[in-house]
Amino acid sequence: MARPRRKAPVLKNYAPDIQDQYTQRIDECQRVLEHLEQCPAWEVISRDLELHKKYIDDNWQNIPDGDIKLRELRVTKMAYMHLLNLKESYKIDLDNAQKELHKLQHPTTTINKDYDGE
Repeated sequence: MARPRRKAPVLKNYAPDIQDQYTQRIDECQRVLEHLEQCPAWEVISRDLELHKKYIDDNWQNIPDGDIKLRELRVTKMAYMHLLNLKESYKIDLDNAQKELHKLQHPTTTINKDYDGE
């Protein structure tokens, strides 16, 4: 006995939803960047983070290998570096979202790379 045919799946056009997500992300990134540029407290915070990171860099060799404090200092330094690079991360997110939105809005002018025929 033959199996009954399955119905073809209904394909939804997700482009408008994705465009809305990219537009929302662009707005969020722009708001964060504008706020960080204008916020005088961010300058003080970033300066303090830089001083703490420098302190860790200058004093890590005084802690013996295998000590749990050394691992904690590494984690703390990575957290400081993440916070110090926050503006750059948002700028990168903003650029990527703008590029992807441009690709979705202008599919005829954007040529996608052919990975099979390199």
